[in-house]
Amino acid sequence: MKLRNKLLWVSIFIAVFIAGIFGFSLYNIAMKKFTDSFLASKLTLARTIAASIDPGIHASLANAEAKENPEYQRYLKYFNSILKNEPFVTYIYSLHYNSEINNFIYVLDGNIGVRDKIWVETKDFAFQVYFNDQGQVQVDFNQQSYTEKFELHLGDKNYGSLDIRQNGTLFEVYLDSLKILSFEKAESLKVATPAGTLDFNKRYFESEIEYAGTKGPINFYLTVKGESESDPGTEYVNADDIKKEEIDLFLKNKDVIDRNVVNNIYGKTLTARGIIRNSDGSPSGIVIVEISKKNLHEFRKSFLSTAIVVILPVTLIIMILVYLVAEQFILQPLQKIMNRVKEIESGNLNSKLVLATKDEFQDLANNLNVMTAVIKSQTDHLELQAESFGRFVPKQFLKQLGKESIPQVHLGDSTEKEMTILFADIRAFTTISENMHPGELFQYLNSYLGKAGPIIRANGGFIDKYIGDAIMALFPENPMDAVKAGIELLKAVAQYNLDNLNSGRPELSVGVGVHTGKLILGTIGENERMDGTVIADAVNAASRIEQLTKKYNASFLVSGTVAELTKEKYHYRFIDSVVLTGKQEVTEIFEVLAPA
Repeated sequence: MKLRNKLLWVSIFIAVFIAGIFGFSLYNIAMKKFTDSFLASKLTLARTIAASIDPGIHASLANAEAKENPEYQRYLKYFNSILKNEPFVTYIYSLHYNSEINNFIYVLDGNIGVRDKIWVETKDFAFQVYFNDQGQVQVDFNQQSYTEKFELHLGDKNYGSLDIRQNGTLFEVYLDSLKILSFEKAESLKVATPAGTLDFNKRYFESEIEYAGTKGPINFYLTVKGESESDPGTEYVNADDIKKEEIDLFLKNKDVIDRNVVNNIYGKTLTARGIIRNSDGSPSGIVIVEISKKNLHEFRKSFLSTAIVVILPVTLIIMILVYLVAEQFILQPLQKIMNRVKEIESGNLNSKLVLATKDEFQDLANNLNVMTAVIKSQTDHLELQAESFGRFVPKQFLKQLGKESIPQVHLGDSTEKEMTILFADIRAFTTISENMHPGELFQYLNSYLGKAGPIIRANGGFIDKYIGDAIMALFPENPMDAVKAGIELLKAVAQYNLDNLNSGRPELSVGVGVHTGKLILGTIGENERMDGTVIADAVNAASRIEQLTKKYNASFLVSGTVAELTKEKYHYRFIDSVVLTGKQEVTEIFEVLAPA
């Protein structure tokens, strides 16, 4: 074989090998991130829809009369508009749980029928029958369409054959030898079933039939063009194991999405579930977002097509370069590309690959940078979500635990620290709240907290938790930080009252208490729900000291320990020696006057 041919085959081999490693590594990373992001977005979609639904109104719509209710029509349009903007989502519908029958009731379905449809459902399989655009009778089963006889094969089971027959103008559907549907083509369908005739006024029947050697219930529905494809008030139908799992997840009050496709009576789907919760947090209903296996495949195929479009030119470029240039001119840029791929595999998405060459390798590097930028965009989105979580778990709290991020925190993590605790509480808040509407009250409270939070952080502290209208803050470094923060907080409150003198709002009065000591900082709870907290006698003491501000008509009180540690910078007035609630020894209480 001539050297030219050998080089050609070597070029092909090397190109395929490199492109394979490159494509496989990058594709796996990108596909995982894209798929995870895709599934997370659908779970967020289900949660968002569920959170937007009034549970009381939703429960009141779980009946056949709901179609005439304006609230039903409003929610139906809402569901349908979301579905239209979600290209990979197959169904969006909601269910209300009825504890008396231990089953769900259909309420809302975002799928608006474009034609009259006959729905046949058993506990093992389901299918739809309608006239398609060509005027043929079409059956949709397991996400496939049929216009002639076929087998009802779902998973590893066969439930018989379904045959579509025409007798003049009459169309009949047989399950094996049993006729289950009979109808004529008309503007408004009338369908004869073993249980009765379905029409515009009577759209649902139940019966029993024998199929696949067993006897079981069968339901017949008629949905009308322009209306929801699920009638409110009808019972939820699915395979027994699927129904049980849905009810179990609902009763556990969990928002969850399947990680793998599941076989239900309509075929293989991924399901995201968002719980509709009552005001006390208990579950009332559920929003279902279903993605068919076919749609999931389309999502992955769209990504794969993009990857192939990039990888094929890359393969060709490598072949040309290997064929045209000597090994020493290929090895170095190729090594840089492989190193960059490994960096991407290890999670480094920030740097760019820059080559000094002005050839196809530079194009390869640019393509890699573009793909990396796409992956980074998705990663940044996930990091933004993590940043949002940080508003609920302060970064300083994680720092004190020796953790860098929330996923590193485990139940029972703890550490003992010497810290200063500050409690600040709005006086007569109950009286204030009784004279305000909820929205106005939250605005009033948040305007105060919006001033308090920055002051605490600016002085080296962080807010551990909000206890109603009270703030509990921790200062890890120096008690002086807490005293300074308390003084600035009271000044901010005074300025706030001055600014709102003529606003009609009640004057804000705040009591501040500070104590320092050892405490245990950590996580408590259980596997499904945990929270960060601090446990210590010092915390209780700080809270009791703040409560004493009302008794002694003082705005800012500290313990004798704090006063002793900060006396060089601040003036204090001795108030009293008291035995704090829950303690036996005497604690000296001082009022903060001014900086020394």
